[in-house]
Amino acid sequence: MGRFKHFSVLIECSAGNTPKVDTIKHFIRMLSRMGYNELYLGCTDAYKMEGEPYFNYKRGGYTTEDFQEMDACAKENGIELIASIQTLGHLHFLQRHESYRDLMDNDHVLLVGDERVYKLIDKMFATISKGLSTKRIHIGYDECWGLGLGNYLKKNPPADKKELLLRHLSKVTNIASKYGYTCEVWHDMLTETLNTKVTAEQVRNALPENTTMFYWNYFEGDVHVLRSGLDNMFKYTDKVGYAGSVFKCGSMAPMNTFSLSRLLTQMRVAEEKGLDHFMITLWSDNGAWVNNYTVLPALYACAEFNIGRWDGTGELDKARFKDITGADYDDMLSLDYLDDPYKKKLTNTHANLTFLIFFADLLNGGWDLLYDKDMPKTYEDLANHYQRLACGDYSHVFKCAEKLARVLSIKCLLGLTIRNAYKANDTKTLKESVERLKELENAIIEFSKAYADMWLHDSMPYGLEVCQTLIGGQMLRTSYVKQVIEAYLESGRPIPELACETIVPDLPPGTTQDSCWIADWKLLISNCGF
Repeated sequence: MGRFKHFSVLIECSAGNTPKVDTIKHFIRMLSRMGYNELYLGCTDAYKMEGEPYFNYKRGGYTTEDFQEMDACAKENGIELIASIQTLGHLHFLQRHESYRDLMDNDHVLLVGDERVYKLIDKMFATISKGLSTKRIHIGYDECWGLGLGNYLKKNPPADKKELLLRHLSKVTNIASKYGYTCEVWHDMLTETLNTKVTAEQVRNALPENTTMFYWNYFEGDVHVLRSGLDNMFKYTDKVGYAGSVFKCGSMAPMNTFSLSRLLTQMRVAEEKGLDHFMITLWSDNGAWVNNYTVLPALYACAEFNIGRWDGTGELDKARFKDITGADYDDMLSLDYLDDPYKKKLTNTHANLTFLIFFADLLNGGWDLLYDKDMPKTYEDLANHYQRLACGDYSHVFKCAEKLARVLSIKCLLGLTIRNAYKANDTKTLKESVERLKELENAIIEFSKAYADMWLHDSMPYGLEVCQTLIGGQMLRTSYVKQVIEAYLESGRPIPELACETIVPDLPPGTTQDSCWIADWKLLISNCGF
C-alpha cells in the first residue's frame, strides 16, 4: 500500500491520437509493475456507439471488443480500467455534423434540458458498460464555458450557470445509476463562484452520494496555494481526488523534470490533506505531438515516491525502471532536452522551443532574437545523441527525436542569418542560406517520415493527417523562401518581409528562451488572421 489507496494514470485517447489496444495493454503491464492500480482512458469520444455513425467518425475509437480485451488485461494485472468521458463540455467534434448541431448550446457544450441530449448520454453509458467491467466512470464537466448563453437562451429564459450545471448533473447521474455507475467529475465549474448565486453548501447538498470531485491545478507548485485550494474543495464535498499532470502537450517534447517538480509537491499536500486518490494525467492539448512513452521517467518516479521507495531526492532505482520498461531511465529522460537543449533541467520555468523553432516563419520571424548563437551546434549534438539511442523497443521514439533535433539545428537561427545578410547585401551568406534551406527541406521530409513511423507504431492512424498537414506547410514555406532568395540573387527583386525592421515579439517582461511558451502554432507562423 502506498500513500494513496487509488493511484491512477489517465491517458488521453481523444485529442487527435488514440493509442492502439496493444499499446494500452503494454502500458497496463508497466503501470502495474510500477505500483499503479488504476488506468483511466480519456475517451471523450474515443469509442464506437451503435446507431451513431458520426460519433467518433474517422477520429479513431475503441469497439466494445477492444474495451473488453483491454479490461481483461487490466484485471490480470491488478489494474482497474476506467473510462473518462464527457457529458457536457469538450464535445466540439459533434458540432461538425448536422445530426448533432441541435443538441449543442454552443460549439462545445451540450444543450442542458434537451431530452435528445439525455438519450445520447444514455447511449454513452450503455456503450461503456458493455466493454468495461468497473462500476466507476468519470463524466468530465470541466471548462464548460458559455453554458446557458448560446442556443439555450433561444429556447429558455436566462438561468444561473451553476443551477444549470446541477440540474444537468442530476439528470446525468440518474442515467448513470441505471447502469450501476458511481460518477466522478472535475472540480472547476462546480466550485467557480463568478456569476452565480449558488452557494458551496447548495452544491454539496445537490451532489449525488459517492460522487468524487477531482481538483486539478496542474502547474501549481506552491504549497500554500495547494493547501488553500484543497481546503476550499472540502466546502463542496468530502470526496476529493487530486489530478496532476505529466506535461506532454503544447510542445513536441516531454517535460518530465518540470512535471516532477510540481507532482511531488502536489502528492505531499494531497497526502497531508488526507486524500486517498491521486491521478496523473497525460493530456494532448494543442496537438498530440508527444509520444506517451516519453513520459515514463516521471510516471516511474511518482510511483517510487508513492510506495516509499524514493523520497524525492537522491538517486532512483534505475535498474528497476529498465527491468519494467526495457528502457534506460537517463536515455528516456534526455528527450526533455529537445525543449531544454542546454540541459538546465528547468523546474521554475519552461519553454516549448520545439514549437517556437519548428513553426516560426523564416521571413516574418523574430523569435530567433531570443536564442543563443551556439544553439545550432547544441541541437546537432542532441541529434547525434538520439541517433546513438535509436535501437531497441523505443527506437521509433529516438529516431523521431533525432530527426526533429536536426530540423531545429538548421532552422533555429536561419531566419536571423537570412535577415541580417539581406540588410547587409551579403550575397555570399545568402547563397549559403539557399543551400541551408535545401538541407532544411530534406530534414523536414526525414522528420515527417520518422514522425509517421512513430505515430503508426503506437497509435491508430486518425489524427496523423493533421500533423502531416502542418509539417507539410513547413516544407512548402521553406521551398518558397528558397525561391524568393534565389530570385533576389538573380534579379535583385526585393523581399519586403526582410526589408522591414524585425523586433522581438511582444512578450511578458523578462521572457527568455528558457521561459517562452507559445502553444498556438498559428501565432508563430503569422501576425495575420486566418
